[in-house]
Amino acid sequence: MADNQYQYREKVQELNYKLLDHNGTELLECTNKYYAVIDPYTYLTKNYYTKSEDIYALNIILKNYNKNYDINKINLKSNSKKMKFQVDKNTYNKLIKIRGVKGFYAYTYVGVNRDSAWWKIENIITNTNKVINNQFKKKTKNSIESQIAEKTKNNKYIYNVFKKDVYGNIYNEYLTIPQENINVRLTLDRNIQEVMKRILDKQKYYKYNQIGAILMETNTGKIKGMVQKDDSKPNINLGVATNHGFFPGSIFKVIVEEAGLETGRVSLNHIYKINSNLSKRYKGHEKHEYMNAGQALIESSNDIYAQIGVHVGIDKINLYAKQQGLFEKVLNFDEEINGIFEGDEDEVGDVELASFGQKQRITPIEAISIPNTVVNEGVYVKPYIIEAYVDNDNKIIENVNNLEKKQVLSKNIANALKSQMIDVVKSQYGTGNQAYINNIEVGGKTGTAERQEEKNKYYDGWFIGFFKVDKKYYSMIIFVENIGNINSGGNTAAPIFKDIVKEIYNYLNKF
Repeated sequence: MADNQYQYREKVQELNYKLLDHNGTELLECTNKYYAVIDPYTYLTKNYYTKSEDIYALNIILKNYNKNYDINKINLKSNSKKMKFQVDKNTYNKLIKIRGVKGFYAYTYVGVNRDSAWWKIENIITNTNKVINNQFKKKTKNSIESQIAEKTKNNKYIYNVFKKDVYGNIYNEYLTIPQENINVRLTLDRNIQEVMKRILDKQKYYKYNQIGAILMETNTGKIKGMVQKDDSKPNINLGVATNHGFFPGSIFKVIVEEAGLETGRVSLNHIYKINSNLSKRYKGHEKHEYMNAGQALIESSNDIYAQIGVHVGIDKINLYAKQQGLFEKVLNFDEEINGIFEGDEDEVGDVELASFGQKQRITPIEAISIPNTVVNEGVYVKPYIIEAYVDNDNKIIENVNNLEKKQVLSKNIANALKSQMIDVVKSQYGTGNQAYINNIEVGGKTGTAERQEEKNKYYDGWFIGFFKVDKKYYSMIIFVENIGNINSGGNTAAPIFKDIVKEIYNYLNKF
């Protein structure tokens, strides 16, 4: 209280820590808010000898910005606390030129830009509140957001300090810069984030209201990019506000084949024949009548995978899905959704539908492990996003060792799937041709899913894949919501995958 007699202090930042990318670059997009402040007691008692033109100028500037800011009409005597008036930048620049009025000052507050980007991943992770029934509620204690809040709870904020003498004259102004704060470094790369977002916003993709894209280092699980097209909508990559995510469609065939080959219930030497009855029910993209499981994956035959699924059994299929992180939260965001199997294991029709991804729901962050496990020679690596806690110079205070990995597929079977996924892109019969890039190794799997939400029917497009930069692999997933019934994952998600790889390839090649 004694200090406050001789100074004013204003908190000038929303957060008490920095959020950095893995290079130490600030990740958050912030906006400035500008405030004029009047201390009623000092203003009324210390301005007897102040130039009248300064007081007049202050009132005119405030009143011109907002007629309700007319100081002459405000009963300052009834206010014992400081009065704050939010203004724009232009008004602020005029106000800071007024130096002689006692009991008045102006300052800038830096806040995270959440207005049209509430669901941007960087904004979610720095927000400990959620909205339920139009009211703010605290996020759960075990969430990733609360974990960061707990780690940084003893950090100090930056303050703008205005030193004043006994006559109310401000004679010094400075910022307090905390030296012992703990800052958060994520695995994200700001450059990659910006490139991915720019591509999703391209004019040629304007007809898609929402697109999710996630890029990950294959062998480490570090998420390098995680963006969505419209950040004003619940985060699609986390499945927020959905009914357990989305139907994966044909990308799930990778899991089905893995389960079949690993259990020995499927052999690549076995040739399946298209069943005319199944083909009428489960329309696919097949060009051939006779195929093995690998060829059926490349051509994305629903018919043959319905047959394969019955042979393998839904229990084994779901087992291999769960071993790769499907049907559970991955990053543990508060509002992140986990996938679910919705079918009846004893119903043959449900097993057939599940075999090409129409009886289970998953989120994009869950789905990225499907191509990642394949290209990682059968090793499941759990994705993560917090890399370390660091000081103001980006030196590590605490390394966050989030690496979780386990062998879930034999190396030979993973390599067989990898070869097939490369052919999905390279083969003339593959459904992923539009992801092909000359002189870059690319593999993947397309998916087109139909879902019924209440009385409406929707179609979504997927492309899950991997690509190689020098000797290093990256996995990426593209999910396009509501593509319409005449499109597919092959002509919606695959081209976006290609665009992103081409844009970031040279950048990644530097490392």
